[in-house]
Amino acid sequence: MRIEVAEYAQYLGIDPQRDKDLLWIAKEGLKAPLPEPWKPCKTPQEEIYYFNFQTGESIWEHPCDQYYKQLFKEEKAKKSRNSQAAKEPRKQSPATAAPTAGGPKPAAAIAPALHSRQSYRLNAAKDVILC
Repeated sequence: MRIEVAEYAQYLGIDPQRDKDLLWIAKEGLKAPLPEPWKPCKTPQEEIYYFNFQTGESIWEHPCDQYYKQLFKEEKAKKSRNSQAAKEPRKQSPATAAPTAGGPKPAAAIAPALHSRQSYRLNAAKDVILC
C-alpha cells in the first residue's frame, strides 16, 4: 500500500489494517477532483489551503474530505450491519431479500458531481495559486 493512501486513510478515520476492504474510499478520495469554484492556494509560508473564488471562503481541508469521511462512516456501519445480519438467523427467504452490494460502487455512482470537475490532488506547484 502506498504511503499516501495509508496516511489519507488514517486521516479519514480508516484503520488500514482492520478496514482493508474500505481502503478504496481513501484511494478514491485522493483522486477526487477539486470542485469548481475552489482553487488550491499557497500562503507565503508554503502552506496549502483552498479558496472559493465565488464566495470568498477559504478552508485548510480539501472541500471533498468531509464527503469521504462520511462515506467511510456509512460504509463501516453497513459492513457492521451485514456482519451482524450474517450472525443472526435469516428472517426472509432468499427470493424476497434485498440484494447485497457486490463491493465498492464505482466513483461515478457514489458522487457523480465530483467527477465532472477539474482534477485535483496537488502533484505540482503549477496547480497552486499564490494568494
